[in-house]
Amino acid sequence: MDQELLDNIKDLLSDVPSGRVLSPSEAEGLLARLASAYELEVQELFPWKLAGARAVYAYDLPSSWELLFPPLLDLFQEEVYLAVTNEEGYPWAVVAMPLAYVVELVLELPYFEYFIFDEGMDRVVYDTHQEMLAVFGK
Repeated sequence: MDQELLDNIKDLLSDVPSGRVLSPSEAEGLLARLASAYELEVQELFPWKLAGARAVYAYDLPSSWELLFPPLLDLFQEEVYLAVTNEEGYPWAVVAMPLAYVVELVLELPYFEYFIFDEGMDRVVYDTHQEMLAVFGK
């Protein structure tokens, strides 16, 4: 795990009500449920297969990301989980935070790869290093 990135996330979370990095055991349990729901092989470096996405949106500028991303979050519950993959192998750090802070947090950080989901696990939004937002859903 990119410790500098994780430290930056922790610093930003200090200003986010109920924002926190999950313990490794909490993250493992949550990701195991998600892996089961979506038949993910978390041991793979790139567990999300874009061919299985409901939609994929390419963006080339931060401004186009800012237009595409927020509407994809509309169906999430008030608390979401952000899994920091950043092209690194499992286990991943997972952050719990209010939905209202996701865009702000991501914009404050250097670009990184992550996916977002909520307790219902009905939708996952994955931001890839290829500048694509992929939406997965049951």
